[in-house]
Amino acid sequence: MNERKHWSKVQERGTYLGMQLLLFIYRLFGRKILSVFLYPVVVYLYFSGGSSKRASYEYFQRISKIKQWSTPVNFRTGIKHFYCFAQSAFDKIDAWMGKITSDDVIYSQEHPLLELEKKKQGAIFIGSHLSLIHI
Repeated sequence: MNERKHWSKVQERGTYLGMQLLLFIYRLFGRKILSVFLYPVVVYLYFSGGSSKRASYEYFQRISKIKQWSTPVNFRTGIKHFYCFAQSAFDKIDAWMGKITSDDVIYSQEHPLLELEKKKQGAIFIGSHLSLIHI
């Protein structure tokens, strides 16, 4: 029986050398040049992605139905999803290195934690792979 493996159970792909090379490019040339090198890597990982690619497609299909998007979900949607995920890894590095600070964060509403702090209330944070909850 050939059951589909859930994307979260799939082993990480890529090589240590490949990641080291991208990190070297990042350190030497910065984010803009890194992005040029990162894109073909992301495209390769997307098209060879199997269950990850399928999970991304199904996720955006559900969103498309709910939001009633006029544009169909296609491989470009998936590549953009994978690319944002890859870029978020370097966002984390930038945050750890102090290149992104809490002052750079733009909230969609007034900072909700300030009110909780005034009321001496706690909160539960729910984040995703695409978020920078570290900041």
